[in-house]
Amino acid sequence: MSSSVPRTVKAVDTSELIRLDAQAIECRLNRNHGAGWLAQFADPEAVHYLWPVLVHQARHRPEFSPHWRCMLLLAVRDGQQVASLLDVLPASFEDLPETVDAATKTEVTRRLEYGSLLTQAQWADLNACHEPADIDAAFDRGEQHVETALIALVYNNPDTDAVLPRVARGLRSPNPETRRQSLLALMHTARLHSRVDTITLELLHGLLRDRTPISAGSRYEVWGTATQTVGDLQVFLPSEQLPAWVNAFTDY
Repeated sequence: MSSSVPRTVKAVDTSELIRLDAQAIECRLNRNHGAGWLAQFADPEAVHYLWPVLVHQARHRPEFSPHWRCMLLLAVRDGQQVASLLDVLPASFEDLPETVDAATKTEVTRRLEYGSLLTQAQWADLNACHEPADIDAAFDRGEQHVETALIALVYNNPDTDAVLPRVARGLRSPNPETRRQSLLALMHTARLHSRVDTITLELLHGLLRDRTPISAGSRYEVWGTATQTVGDLQVFLPSEQLPAWVNAFTDY
């Protein structure tokens, strides 16, 4: 067995990631997500990325040592990517096909090293948000990653009369990443609760002209997510619930 990790990044779908996580749990390796967590919170349709970063020894399980500790770019159910860790047996990693091109490998490693991503634990804490007042307080404090808690509120609180005003506040944010994530919150509100309102639709219409990059140096702009959101509303809501401009929109 090699004494150094392979210098590569491999992509896995959610079912394969759950299998690798279950193997880590069964082998009692230190870095795993716990039984059932990925099945509940990982995006079931997404691709995730494993990057081996060190050789790890588990003295309590010498039969599974050494193994590879991988940084994991994990796509979660709200559309975000977060940083996590997973211990993987070398043979299991080697069995994964090499499908990732060089440019994507570079981008994945850059994001994991320098991308200021939420960790899986931070995301899980924010994902517990149920109370609209907590979102108000986070906005008032200018809290970083308030948009993650906002999306969690959409998932956890079915009262759209309470949720949609907070989505609207996010859509008005001076922070372009908060505006982008709030568009995702609006989409999830339509998907999960079959409702939007006049105010959020007006704000969505305005964001179709928002050419602000979502972060410094990014090639992605807010209007792109707004465009996708219009298409999502066409899918998730009946046409009679939407204004004429949404029903007629085709500029995807």
